Amino acid sequence: TNFYKIAGGFVPNALQNEVWKAWQIKSGLIVKAPTGVGKTEACVYPPLANEQRVVLVLPAKALVDDHKKRFQGVLSNLTKTDKQKRRLLIDTGDSTELYTYTEDNLDAEPNRSNRHLYRADVIITTLDKFLYRF
Repeated sequence: TNFYKIAGGFVPNALQNEVWKAWQIKSGLIVKAPTGVGKTEACVYPPLANEQRVVLVLPAKALVDDHKKRFQGVLSNLTKTDKQKRRLLIDTGDSTELYTYTEDNLDAEPNRSNRHLYRADVIITTLDKFLYRF
């Protein structure tokens, strides 16, 4: 779909197309595929396109950092295109950072004081912090 091109700058692969189609029918899916085939984008882009909150619960802070960089670009790209405000929340044991992307602020700096926990478009956290917050 065009959403992949806008958000991530790429054309979706077969897995991503199939998940996109399945998401239109049913919002609860289980996707199993090898490493590196695009599961993250396949599972995150459909709910983002439908303005649903996405929570990524990862096992390690290193993965949180990798995903943070990836989704900073995605949310900035989407905001640039449709001018809608988007938020990214990074919640680890060390810190909590809220990034707010607006038409005038596509390179958002982290807000560490007014976090509004778990009120963001994309929330990336570790399993231990997610369980603690829950």
